[in-house]
Amino acid sequence: MIKHMLISRHHVVMLKLMQKLEPRDPHDAEARERAAVIVAYIAGGVHLERLPRALRCVTSLLDDDYRLAEPYDRDLVLEKLQLRPPPCPDEEVEFVEMYRRVYEREPPHLSLERYKNLVVQGQRILGKLAADEDNCRVMSDTRGLVSSIMAPISSGSDHGGRRRRRLHDDHRYELSVMAKGSIKLIGQLVSVLFQESRVKLRRQISSCKPAISTIESILKCDGCDAELRRLAAHLLTVLSLDKSSGGMSSENIQGLIKILIDIFVHDSKRSSVRKCAGEELVKLSLESESNASVILKLKLNDSSVVDHLSEMVIDVEDNTFRTSAADILKHLCINHTTDDEHWDKLKNSMPIAIPKVLRELLGCDWRRPERQTVATQPNNAGNFSPPDADIEALPDGEPTRVNNGVNNASSCSNQQNGKQYTPEEIKVQEALASLCVTVCEKLIATDSVLAARFDEIAAGICLDTGMMTANMTFAALAKEAGEVVEKRKA
Repeated sequence: MIKHMLISRHHVVMLKLMQKLEPRDPHDAEARERAAVIVAYIAGGVHLERLPRALRCVTSLLDDDYRLAEPYDRDLVLEKLQLRPPPCPDEEVEFVEMYRRVYEREPPHLSLERYKNLVVQGQRILGKLAADEDNCRVMSDTRGLVSSIMAPISSGSDHGGRRRRRLHDDHRYELSVMAKGSIKLIGQLVSVLFQESRVKLRRQISSCKPAISTIESILKCDGCDAELRRLAAHLLTVLSLDKSSGGMSSENIQGLIKILIDIFVHDSKRSSVRKCAGEELVKLSLESESNASVILKLKLNDSSVVDHLSEMVIDVEDNTFRTSAADILKHLCINHTTDDEHWDKLKNSMPIAIPKVLRELLGCDWRRPERQTVATQPNNAGNFSPPDADIEALPDGEPTRVNNGVNNASSCSNQQNGKQYTPEEIKVQEALASLCVTVCEKLIATDSVLAARFDEIAAGICLDTGMMTANMTFAALAKEAGEVVEKRKA
């Protein structure tokens, strides 16, 4: 009822409420916050076209230029400095510098908490406004909207030349809350249902270099909250894959791929951020030949990324990472070009990894028994994890290590009778089987020398696994492995 009354009389009440959102003096934060709470409550019924200055009033909640002056007024500063007011405007600059020194000597957490409250309300209001098609159109036509949304976590200086206290300075809770709100709001804007507005907003975001740089810095920062880094990874991937608005620049896309590869391959923890990085790389590697080419060209510690991914497929501690690694390799096989200078990287890596993958799918045990337990600290499920494992947002599971080169017939056996496979195990086996089939279709089918090499490998696998025939082609063996996985699902 109250909400309806406020909205129906917006030309009077709403105008005054919107005006209250703008900063007017150093001590107005409490009044602004109260007004912001009310506007956030009724924002779903606000029409920006009828209130031309409303959007500027709302975004002022995200602007921190006034914040550094908030704890003091002019007379209080003068009293602390034992000074008189500057007699002429020319001395105002010196006065402002002294003013700043006083502020910097004071604990900032109280003003930061109040600023956080204003920003959160501003983000809520903008999110509700964007749900309306007409409002969304106004927002998409507003220059500088993205910069305003990212202002609470952007680096650099404010309009007065003062250095902003930012997220990576000390990862304060208040800054993390504001950062999540900004990234979530940007994510909402790039996903709105209204196509014309969505295209404009994506173009505005992709072309805003400071915003992209800030989001990248969050993704790279080990000190940032895991959820915040996952939000940043997903948002950048969405923008990279967008074709309707032109998407991010090729330079930014290459930078994103490098960051994600570094997290996915180098991070030794079983972290949710690493899992997310793998999933986003799966999307990027599938999208285009150019993305696949960037991945193929990358090197880490003088080894190609393809080599690292191949090692992850056969020697990794978590099935989630194996699935992503297998999917990325599959997409590289699909999107590679035969005249690419990095074609040999795929051809040289696959004959090493794929035979071991096939043996696993067919039930051949080629792992070293002494490496099946990799730690001495049991987790809650009675399994074992490394002492420093980060298991946030990941299911518990027994780590599995593999031997990089054992091909011993005595260690091989047919599929274990009666073994029950978990959905996670089936998922990784499906990814591995799909990789084998893709290698046959995209690599072997176009290279007779490579085909002969793989057929020799297939003959050895047939003998090791005790199959009745030893003259199956690799393609036939890969098909057989896929059928075995399907039977395990039943």
